[in-house]
Amino acid sequence: MEFKNYEDELKASDMRLKTNVTPIANALDKVKSLSTFTYNLNAVAESIGFRSIEEKHLGLSAQELLEVAPESVGKLPANNDYYAVKYDRLVVLLIAAVKEQQQIIDDLKLQIQNLST
Repeated sequence: MEFKNYEDELKASDMRLKTNVTPIANALDKVKSLSTFTYNLNAVAESIGFRSIEEKHLGLSAQELLEVAPESVGKLPANNDYYAVKYDRLVVLLIAAVKEQQQIIDDLKLQIQNLST
């Protein structure tokens, strides 16, 4: 049977395919620690194959992301000296952060309600 590598297309989401499942802790703090910015690619990026150096981009620092979510960072195939962000892997971190933030909001709403009674 031929095995196809689905990693670029699909992620194994079925719990029957997973082991070592661990909840994401402190997701909101992790997200808050990341700098967000706009940027243009430089001449080095162009020399390793990027073609959109005139275009303005939105992004994160792969080096910062390595500190809080190393699973979301890889090396550029064109040159392993440089990092790349695997943006699709950030979705789960963002969902966990929203859930943490919602819990904070719910707790505050309850405190306000208790003060009003």
